[in-house]
Amino acid sequence: MTYSGTIEHTTSIMVTEQLKVEALGAANIFESLLYVMILIFVCGGNLLVILAIKQTPALHTNTNIFVVNLAVADFLIGLQILQRIIQKMTPELALSSVMCSFRYNVSVSMTCCSRLSLIGKFLTV
Repeated sequence: MTYSGTIEHTTSIMVTEQLKVEALGAANIFESLLYVMILIFVCGGNLLVILAIKQTPALHTNTNIFVVNLAVADFLIGLQILQRIIQKMTPELALSSVMCSFRYNVSVSMTCCSRLSLIGKFLTV
């Protein structure tokens, strides 16, 4: 009697673990889809700003130079979401400590560039 109870208990634990893995997989897919939507909006919007200023001669002003600078910095920050999507979809491709450090430093540099562009635009207006 004890033996069959142990098998049932072990089987229920295995089923519970399998359900956790399936739920985790669904959560990863949902999170990745959310990241893809953010990537499209961030990069697409900033690309439209850059193209609008480039194509319209009336927008070639000193103030809009800061707007383009800000759009480029935000576009590059948005591209970092792509790395996060790849990391979510393929967790077996873990980054080394050197690459993690590099990614962190690039992220901080681009964020500082974006903030400084915003401050420069504020001071010129």
